[in-house]
Amino acid sequence: LAVGLHWFVAFPRKGLQIDKKKMQPYHDRINSDGLGDFLGYLIDKGGMANPGDYSMEYSALEAIRNNYGECTENSKILFSVLKMAGIMSSFVHEDILKEKVKDSLAKLVTTGYPDKMTHVCIGIHVNGALRILDPSLVTSNAQYDHYAALSNRLYLALDFGGHGFARAEKGEFDKAIPLHDLAIGIDPQSAKLRRNRGIALRDKGDLKGAVLDFTIAVNVEPDNKYNWYGRGQLFHEKGELEKAVSDYSSAILLNPEFRDAYLDRGGAWFDK
Repeated sequence: LAVGLHWFVAFPRKGLQIDKKKMQPYHDRINSDGLGDFLGYLIDKGGMANPGDYSMEYSALEAIRNNYGECTENSKILFSVLKMAGIMSSFVHEDILKEKVKDSLAKLVTTGYPDKMTHVCIGIHVNGALRILDPSLVTSNAQYDHYAALSNRLYLALDFGGHGFARAEKGEFDKAIPLHDLAIGIDPQSAKLRRNRGIALRDKGDLKGAVLDFTIAVNVEPDNKYNWYGRGQLFHEKGELEKAVSDYSSAILLNPEFRDAYLDRGGAWFDK
């Protein structure tokens, strides 16, 4: 039942023009799940999948009503549909950019995937294991290495954070920062949420607040080069060049091939 509902949510809406190369994996995978008869229904009636839209985070109802959304919206819809069917599930945070994607359709989806965006799918517990349903990458049994199941509370933080990021990308900082505040209020130890709010604060002109967020990110996740590099950029912008060089150097220690950190460290040395 869960797999069938996954395909209902993942299959394109009736009337959408879908490239034949993209459609073939739907046919192959639905058939391999033993749902060939259901495939005929979906081809005739259509499913619930939305045209891609990375510009904003929408609720499940907004996505359904207005025919837009991406992985988070499709996963919200699937979560709701499963719940109505009496199937308990959880949101799964998947670091898709770390995966070695071999599947041709998945490569199409992930090519150009925004590096600060979050990929979300759904997990159900089956015989003590987590089966991952990913309606956006069109697989009912995803084999991932870089994922974490989330409580609804932590997912809500991720959702507020994604909404805040989308607002910030549009330059709507007065709307973005309160959303980041809500996200961090739920999950204050998330380095990703701290980084994203720090970037929004920097772009709004609040360098002091941005440094505070990046400092917390560094303390929470000291092995992430972007925490050190981002704070180094802030110190550089503030004219605190010794601190900037130190942070750039820490980022380079974590990744000796981090080209941007070398360039900016050289710039900080020049400015001194």
